[in-house]
Amino acid sequence: MYTKTGNLRLVQKINRSLILNLIKDKGSISRADISKTTKLTRSTVSSIVNYFIRENLIKEIGLTSSGVGRRAILLKLNSKAYYSIGVDLGTLHTTIVITDLLGRVETKIEYSTDCRQDKDKIIEKLIATIHNIVKDSGIQWKKISGIGVAAPGLIDKKGRMLITPNFGWRDTPLREILKKEFHIPVFVY
Repeated sequence: MYTKTGNLRLVQKINRSLILNLIKDKGSISRADISKTTKLTRSTVSSIVNYFIRENLIKEIGLTSSGVGRRAILLKLNSKAYYSIGVDLGTLHTTIVITDLLGRVETKIEYSTDCRQDKDKIIEKLIATIHNIVKDSGIQWKKISGIGVAAPGLIDKKGRMLITPNFGWRDTPLREILKKEFHIPVFVY
């Protein structure tokens, strides 16, 4: 029984991903066209679309203008439903952006980084600047889905900066530091 439940959840996750990516790629599309394109049943498509509408990830934007018979309702990704924070932690300057679900930059901050400065001061400034960019953007924290950090040096799969020659850092758990501060998923690469 456990295997069936696990498999059903995996299939549901795959189908949700398939439909959401299709809506994103097409710009606007009807439920019927989603069903035709994905080969999923209309009831499966309707169930998943209704879930996405409840979660505010997609919205109905109007009716199709051509064709014979009943006009279909068009669906579109709500690109402002959630946002991501991107960080480029450089040895000379750091860039922080907030992007919508389509990857469009909503706001951006750049500041100088002195790689010779104390590690704690660099991380404190990064944390303060992330707080400030979100506050200044007017976006609520509950709409921030995660943080991605591009960092120099050798990074392990847990987001620990093992060796960062230009900064002179070793074994810096940047992912854990940011995750503890912001309580959202953090990815360090």
